Amino acid sequence: MPWSPKPFGINAATCANAAIQAWSKGLSREHSKDGVTSNCIIPGRIHSEQNERGYPTVEDELAFAAQHIPAGEFGDPEDVAHLLAFAASPKARMISGSVMYVDGGMKRFAH
Repeated sequence: MPWSPKPFGINAATCANAAIQAWSKGLSREHSKDGVTSNCIIPGRIHSEQNERGYPTVEDELAFAAQHIPAGEFGDPEDVAHLLAFAASPKARMISGSVMYVDGGMKRFAH
């Protein structure tokens, strides 16, 4: 049987991530009046050592991206960094309690 990743599923990390999102929303309600923002940034499939282990060949990565990511490719760490830099900047002062995905449309596409 050829190698095939499990793209979606529920595990302990799913529950932990939901708790972090709820906690972040609570923090935003409590501290936004003090100028402190709290957001969750959720990376999708980003080029990293972890994803290299999960997708051992370029063909595996491209096959997954073609099937599950509307943008058609994995992101780069810089794609996440750009959003982080914006979210931490004064220009994002009114963005708090948000969940932001850097996933090429994968999250919306999956549901």
